[in-house]
Amino acid sequence: MKQADLGPLHLVEDDQAMAHLLGFLRDQPVIAIDTEADGFHSYREHVCLIQITAGEEDFIIDPLAKVDISGLGEVLADERRIKLFHDSEFDILIMKRDHGFEFRGLFDTRVAAAVLGSAAPGLASVLDDHFGVKLDKSMQRSDWSQRPLSQKQIDYARLDTHYLIPLYHEQRASLAERDLTMVLDTECRRLEAIEPPPHEFKPDEFVRIKGARNLRPQARTILKDLYILRDRLAQERDVPPFRVIANHTMLDLAEQRPRTVAGLGEIKGCSGLI
Repeated sequence: MKQADLGPLHLVEDDQAMAHLLGFLRDQPVIAIDTEADGFHSYREHVCLIQITAGEEDFIIDPLAKVDISGLGEVLADERRIKLFHDSEFDILIMKRDHGFEFRGLFDTRVAAAVLGSAAPGLASVLDDHFGVKLDKSMQRSDWSQRPLSQKQIDYARLDTHYLIPLYHEQRASLAERDLTMVLDTECRRLEAIEPPPHEFKPDEFVRIKGARNLRPQARTILKDLYILRDRLAQERDVPPFRVIANHTMLDLAEQRPRTVAGLGEIKGCSGLI
């Protein structure tokens, strides 16, 4: 299906547009939802977009605009209406954390694909298998917090929900035919109940870095100190820790222990500490 054939797209950037969307959703039995966050660009990711498809229309909500999205909570918590997500865990956790939403009536199309035996249940593979749709994933790590959004970002975002409703109908029929509906339902009820963990930096988790346990004691101590420093710098700059310095670079620093700025500069990737 070509972009021109996708039908209406509505950008929800103010309370009037949000009220229209909520009124429209009251009559919709199946609603597809996705989010975009800025996890590759911020120390702590935030919901930057909420995409919704219902009744053959696509909506993109901008939570960073002056729009009250609290009314969406009633829709998400209404077990009488099916809410479709593909790989819902992250979306549920971040929407609960940022907005306090609760979820009922969840149907996860990625879980359904896995239950039905798909070896590659990612959205791009599933849509290709079912509809011959080729998704362009080049915007996957885009900075969704930046405004204005580009047309390419908007086109990318809407496709994450646009095909989920016809996919749901095919999957639901296949699950029923193979007596697998209960398996899907059990996992979806688990996903509805998950809660976001507290955001807490744990210095001792440096040992989870691949190769950390193989270091000698002195090098491990240095690696822990670097791990703590990296997190402090990441918070100050409001960037993810990996954008300050990569794990492999910290390992090299811990092992080689350069004593001069020149020596530090010889280690690939440590510019974030200079």
